[in-house]
Amino acid sequence: MRYIGKKMVSILLCITFVVYASQEALKVDIDTVVDNAQKTNILIILATVTEKFKQLADLIAQDLRHSGQCCIVMRQGKLPTTKKEVEEFYKEGYPFVVFLSYEKNSIEGRLYDALDIAMMKGKRWQHNETDGWGVVAHTIAQDIWMELMGCKGSFLTKIAYVKKDKRRYSTQSTSLCLVDWDGKNPQVILSSKKIMVAPCWNKQAVNPVLFFSEFTNKNVRLMATNLQGNRWPVIDTEGTLVGICNGKTNHEVVYGKSGDIWTCSYDVQTKKCCHTLLIRESGMCACPTRLPNGNILYCSRGKLKMRDAITGKSTVLPCSGHCTAPAYHEPSQKVVFSKKINGIMQLCIYDIKKQIERQMTDTIGDKIDPTWSPCGSYIAFCYTQGIRSEICVYNVITGEQYRVSPENESCAYPAWSPGSLF
Repeated sequence: MRYIGKKMVSILLCITFVVYASQEALKVDIDTVVDNAQKTNILIILATVTEKFKQLADLIAQDLRHSGQCCIVMRQGKLPTTKKEVEEFYKEGYPFVVFLSYEKNSIEGRLYDALDIAMMKGKRWQHNETDGWGVVAHTIAQDIWMELMGCKGSFLTKIAYVKKDKRRYSTQSTSLCLVDWDGKNPQVILSSKKIMVAPCWNKQAVNPVLFFSEFTNKNVRLMATNLQGNRWPVIDTEGTLVGICNGKTNHEVVYGKSGDIWTCSYDVQTKKCCHTLLIRESGMCACPTRLPNGNILYCSRGKLKMRDAITGKSTVLPCSGHCTAPAYHEPSQKVVFSKKINGIMQLCIYDIKKQIERQMTDTIGDKIDPTWSPCGSYIAFCYTQGIRSEICVYNVITGEQYRVSPENESCAYPAWSPGSLF
């Protein structure tokens, strides 16, 4: 497996083919922005030449362009037969070359390192051309990313969010929605006359499941739904239950209840639940996340805090100012959160390993409720300004920002799926 360093945090981008006008770009100031001098050139060669097959290559390029660190050139050609042919690509300025061909309902791909004059990876994907290219394009882009970056991409993931729906006579309902990571294919999986908020993925479920909170006449309860819209109660007790995450086992969750943080364990034999109070402070505690070591990340009274799993004591993370809605990215051990700066909620990241905080955005409009992509290159969040409320994605590497929720819809509470949903 070949890992390309930090300067090449994504592959096959900066493409010259399609830029979606529907994805409004919001410029963002960050402390590091990739410039053209740092970009890596990638050459895609189509060994099979049909108009439909070119559509596949365009889709792959569209997927991979979001990293902002590479420029793509696409041309027709044939597979190399000698090392000298591969070396010529490097002399042209292409350190990496991808060959794609289509034959007998399968796609063959080969990735070459032109500098080392060697094939890095070869793979074949089964596909019927009449079925369309969407899923297979995402899959190929994912495999290329994995080979070059050494980590999974987000091309097969989706973002869940809540949409407010206004009906006749000013009555209001909500819908739980999904959209592809790049803003395509929005869909409603569940609608309700009740208010739904704060969806969160059950990372331990065998099949995709979303937790969410639902307002009733007597309480705010924790619910769950699969992607077919089949729903069921998870915790239905007195109080306001908002914010839930997985516990240390498949039968345990950590959740917020009326300003406190609890854990709920289900006993399979007795078929009973045991609720245990974990954190109670003078201020409201919210947004719990359980880390692999058992520690609980949460926020309280504008501070980010960490509860030690062994001692049970909580300490304040060294992040100044008013901070809310922390979200943890396990592979990088980084926390993204919203912080009030000059009266506006901006995105900031705290690196737990390095104990360094950095501000990511500095523009008008509040950015709240951030959520990480699995690869850690993107952050989805709710962008609000006046009556405007939409789901946007922020590229951590380039600082670019784009909208993924439908235009002129009131949307909030994004939650990025932990894995493939195709």
